[in-house]
Amino acid sequence: TNMPNLKILDLNSNQLQSLGSGVFTELSNLIHIRLYSNQLKLLDSTAFNGLNSLEEIFLDNNYLEKIDCSFENMTKLNTLTLSSNRMRRIDNCTFADSYQIKKLDLSDNPLDEYVERKVFDLFGTSMKYLAIKNTNADPADFIKFSLFTNLINIDLSQSKFRILPETFENISNYLSILSISQVNDLN
Repeated sequence: TNMPNLKILDLNSNQLQSLGSGVFTELSNLIHIRLYSNQLKLLDSTAFNGLNSLEEIFLDNNYLEKIDCSFENMTKLNTLTLSSNRMRRIDNCTFADSYQIKKLDLSDNPLDEYVERKVFDLFGTSMKYLAIKNTNADPADFIKFSLFTNLINIDLSQSKFRILPETFENISNYLSILSISQVNDLN
C-alpha cells in the first residue's frame, strides 16, 4: 500500500516474527517507526531500505539475536533502541553510514560473543545518550569513551564493567549523567 504522507508507523505489541526485504518500501517519508514488544527474531538486512527519511526506530522487547547491516546507509537515523533483545554480537557493518545516531540503547542484551570496536568509534561526535546496561560484556573492551565528545548521558549499570582510571579519561565535557551502579569491579 502506498502511503506517501505517512510519517509515524506504530506496530508495537503485535506478534510480528520477521521483517522481510523491502517491507516498508512504499513508506518513503516515514520518520518514526515503533516495532517494540513483538516477537521479532529476524530483520532482513534490507528491511529498512528506501526509508531515507527515517529518524527513529524502536525495536525493544523482541527476540533479535543479531542484526546484519540492517541500519546501513540510514543517514538521518538519530535514535535507535534495541534493548531487551537477545543480541550476542554486533558486527562492523551493523551501523555503517549511521554515524549521526544521537541515542543508542543496547541494554538488556547478552552481547557476549563479539562486538566490533570500530562500530562505536563511528558515533564519537554525534552520540549524546548511550545505554549498555545489564549485559555480559565489558563496554570498556569495545568502546573508546574518549572519542565521545558530546556525550551527555551514559548508563552502564549492571554490566560486567571494570572501571579503570583511564576509562573515562578525556571524556566529554558535556557529560552530566553517568550511571554505573551494580558493576563488578572498581579499580
